[in-house]
Amino acid sequence: MENKGMTPELLKKYAQSRCDSAERQLVEAWLASDDEGQESKDPIEELDEAALGARLLSNILPTPPPQKSRRLWLWRAAAAILIIVSLGIILQRLKHATPTEITWATLHAAPGKKLTVKLSDGSHVTLNSNSRIWYSLSENHRIAILEGEALFDVAKDTLNPFYVHTRHGNIRVVGTSFTVSTYPYQSATKVDVRSGKVVCTPKSTESYVALQKGESITFNRQLLAQKILIHEEDIALWASNILAFDHESLPEVFRKIESWFNVQIHTTANIGPEKRDFRSHFKNPSLSAVMESLCYSLKLQYHIEGNTVYIYK
Repeated sequence: MENKGMTPELLKKYAQSRCDSAERQLVEAWLASDDEGQESKDPIEELDEAALGARLLSNILPTPPPQKSRRLWLWRAAAAILIIVSLGIILQRLKHATPTEITWATLHAAPGKKLTVKLSDGSHVTLNSNSRIWYSLSENHRIAILEGEALFDVAKDTLNPFYVHTRHGNIRVVGTSFTVSTYPYQSATKVDVRSGKVVCTPKSTESYVALQKGESITFNRQLLAQKILIHEEDIALWASNILAFDHESLPEVFRKIESWFNVQIHTTANIGPEKRDFRSHFKNPSLSAVMESLCYSLKLQYHIEGNTVYIYK
């Protein structure tokens, strides 16, 4: 099909639902065209609309170099627009839905406990200690709001993405295994991907980053850090009942111990710089084993009384 009449401006107009009937038919016919007879095609031109969206999510739609054809640019713009239109439909449905159309359920893992649940869409969620999610699932939307830490194994549905919202931003997937850590005391949300693809968007910006298997990122409301590589076996160790400290400061170590064992730690000792980092793994840990190891490294002593741990010289 020829590009006649097709412009970036018209595509943008289509995404904003400002086209008249003739313009809408033109754009939709162009999007549906298969371009048979072309001598060479970029692989993206052979994808259907759902696949175009998936390619955008995997962050492999770079700005084409100047020598590329206008036709290729238009296809890439169309992919972005398809995602925008799809997201707009979801948001409109939620905006106009009544309370009877959207029902929310809550899952809560108490301090010292973990919780694994299979959702009605086939997804599995494992909550770490002292974590909570509110979620709503239907044929039109899949949404979760998280406070704390969770491992998501999301059932694949390319037509109905799964969104995880935190106070720092949003995470979008279609069928993925990943963890999100966003406790109230954390200044940023952390995402680790075990399989599939994830798109993270800070709340106060239009920027986003796409993650794949073995990648990790932290972000707050304004900024996305550089994504880093992470070993798959190091993701969600807590879900396998492994208490892990990975170059964490002493306050972070104390906080993690308190949450894991549902205790309070009090110290009367000058334990030195808080910026010291700790790295250790405990499989099926007991409180006494963890405190023994920690206090040995600090050259301190401890005493457990009920739900309180005292650290002293």
